[in-house]
Amino acid sequence: AIGPCMLPVDADYRPLMNGVLYGVDTRAQEEIEALHAAFGQPEIERRCGNALTSQAVGPKILWLKRKRPDLWARTARIGSSTTWITYKLTGEWVCDHYTGCNYAPLYDIDLKDWTADFGDICPPGMLPKLMYSSEIAGHVTAGAAAETGLIAGTPVLCGTIDAGAEAVSVGVRDPGDMMMMYGSTLFIIQITAGRVHDGRLWQSPWLFP
Repeated sequence: AIGPCMLPVDADYRPLMNGVLYGVDTRAQEEIEALHAAFGQPEIERRCGNALTSQAVGPKILWLKRKRPDLWARTARIGSSTTWITYKLTGEWVCDHYTGCNYAPLYDIDLKDWTADFGDICPPGMLPKLMYSSEIAGHVTAGAAAETGLIAGTPVLCGTIDAGAEAVSVGVRDPGDMMMMYGSTLFIIQITAGRVHDGRLWQSPWLFP
C-alpha cells in the first residue's frame, strides 16, 4: 500500500483522521527543525539511518500531538497504510521494517526496533509490531472472510509499501540489483552488501533478512 503514511486510531482501532501521506505532505517542518535543534541532525542520522525530511513519520506524529491535541487525546495506536489493511484482515497491528525505518527518529537502524531516545514523541507501545515483509502476520478472520470473500484462515503476510513490492516484482533481490522508478516522484532502490552512511540516501533493512 502507499507509504510511509501516518494513521492514528482510537482504542477500538477506528481511524481518527485521513492518513497523512509520505514526503509530499510537508506539514511537520517545524517539528523537524525542533528535533534537529534538540538532538542534532548527525546523531539522528547515525542512530536512525535517515535524515529527518517530509518523508519521516516521527515528526508527523509530533505534529499530531502538538497541533491536534483533541485527536491525540483519543489516539491509542499509530500505524501506516499496510498496518491498517493487515489489521482489517487479521486483527494484528504490524509494520514491516522497510516501512518502519521511515518512522525516524523512532526507529533504530542497528537494533531494528523502535526507540524513544529522541524526544517525547510517542511511547513505542503505540506503534505496530515490527517484522519482515515476508513473515506471516496473521490469518484471515471469520469477520474479514465474510466481508471480502477470502477463505477464513488464509495466511496474510506483513506486506510492505508500494516501492518495495515493485522492486521485488522486477527482480531486486541481491547486492547490486537496482530499480529506477518513474511516477509522481522518481527514485532509485538499490541493494548493497552493507549499509552506506550518507545523509543524502535513505537506509533501510530490506523486505526479508
